[in-house]
Amino acid sequence: MLRFILGFLLLLDLHSEHIAAWTTSLPPFGGATRSQFRALEHLNCFRPSLVPIQHSLIFGVPLWGEGCVTSMGDTRAGTTITYCTFGLPAKQHGMGPQQILGSQTGSQREVCKRSYKRALHRAELHGVTWYKGKLLTAKQMGVTMKAPPTLQPSPNVAPPKSIQRKRLTCFSWNSNGLPPAHWDFLMMWLENQTIDVLLLQETHWPFSSDWISGKYMMVHSGTQSKQAGLLCMISTKVCNQSELSWYEHLPGRILQLRIHGPSRCIDILNIYQYTCIPTHMESRSHVWHLLFKILTSFSRRNVLLLAGDFNCSADQRSSAVGYPDFQRNGQRCHGPRHPDANHWRQLLVQFDLMALNTWNASDHATYEFGDQCSRLDYICTRRTHADSLA
Repeated sequence: MLRFILGFLLLLDLHSEHIAAWTTSLPPFGGATRSQFRALEHLNCFRPSLVPIQHSLIFGVPLWGEGCVTSMGDTRAGTTITYCTFGLPAKQHGMGPQQILGSQTGSQREVCKRSYKRALHRAELHGVTWYKGKLLTAKQMGVTMKAPPTLQPSPNVAPPKSIQRKRLTCFSWNSNGLPPAHWDFLMMWLENQTIDVLLLQETHWPFSSDWISGKYMMVHSGTQSKQAGLLCMISTKVCNQSELSWYEHLPGRILQLRIHGPSRCIDILNIYQYTCIPTHMESRSHVWHLLFKILTSFSRRNVLLLAGDFNCSADQRSSAVGYPDFQRNGQRCHGPRHPDANHWRQLLVQFDLMALNTWNASDHATYEFGDQCSRLDYICTRRTHADSLA
């Protein structure tokens, strides 16, 4: 009842200049403290019975306390009405959030979330990305996938001359006799060639000697038999005469040359094996065993060149033989089979050699006569020196 009377007096005497002093000097009732009374008066601002009266009798606007709503509520301190009785107007409340048009992640606003930036980067790079548990494409993320960078091959720069791998150009040929007319023709042909080492078999020359002719140093090993003879020709560009030594292991059949280099030597073996006929099988076996003995005595650090007419087919493919057959008239041919071919195969495998002229499928036979064809001539070297070019 007391609260109703107070509210009524406020309505009748609103313009009295002593209203503030009268209300504050009113003693508390019922033993309540002043703080409790103010709390109750503050709560009465929300009573539905008083709000319509205040709206209609005072100014036609709600009369709320300063702290009755949040700083971003819809109640504002008045600025058009002069409060002569209550003094200065209340403080201005905080402004509410402004409405943002468009997406917050649009192009007009910088993206600050690091996980979202990483997702955009992955979408640009790969076209898709995982973000917030979803697989999204670059289009859904609002970006464009970047084209993958084109890898430019590095230029093929040749190494310095000082460390380039030095090579020897080798030539092996069974001449089947080398009379003076053929010899003159061979010398004319060599004038237009750049061959470092020439190995010729079956020269049919009976002597053994060494000499220099033109741009080649020559060593010949022969026997009284006219069915043998080995000739080795070394270019003077490869070494000097004092750096070359030679030895006949089997005259007319096995001839060794050694080029003494500053850091390592080059061992050259010129071979002419006996033909595979019943009367020569023992001699063939002697040549095979002698080759095993010679190769065992060679230092593995030396460069090895083993070439000549071995009179034996490489009839099985292995790490030393690329293709056991050869091409002739559009067909693959094996050539003749030899009963002691296992010695030739074991020689290549045991000393880690490679027959260089067996790794090209388009290579032809080394011997052709009428309907007969065979590949009995080889140029071999150690695997460490047998690269793709060799």
